[in-house]
Amino acid sequence: MTVTIKHLYISPGQHYFGHYGEDALDHPITQRTSINVKAGQGIENDRYFGFDEDYHGQITFFDWAVYQMVRDEIVKGDLPPSNFRRNVLIEGIDLNTLIGKRFLLGGVEFIGSCECSPSEWMDEACGDGTHDFLKKRGGIRARILTDGTLDSGNYELEILGDA
Repeated sequence: MTVTIKHLYISPGQHYFGHYGEDALDHPITQRTSINVKAGQGIENDRYFGFDEDYHGQITFFDWAVYQMVRDEIVKGDLPPSNFRRNVLIEGIDLNTLIGKRFLLGGVEFIGSCECSPSEWMDEACGDGTHDFLKKRGGIRARILTDGTLDSGNYELEILGDA
């Protein structure tokens, strides 16, 4: 199936994870036109690169259609896609169907590990009601199985089988 990578992001530090009940940190998130991914490691220059051996969240994907719904139905105005702090905003696939699957995107093989649960800060980062809206729609975490590069643009995404 044809999908489109709309945006690619990296960040040097974790904004929310591990800060439950505390203020969010202030690490920048940087949009890239291209990212280099390393098997078993993550995205070069990203906060989770080399985080933990076989970490389930070496890369995160977020559905462009969900972004548009939050922008149009909850925020009802301007909302930078970077506010979700996911690495890859992608259009053309229900991401939850990739959980527990091996898939190929741009010559890079991934395993869809699990759902990204929305953090408690989503209402602050995007708008009131975002946290509840994102339940079961928060994107997915994935492990990277082969080295490669992803660029913004159109790709064929192939599901290779169960993980």
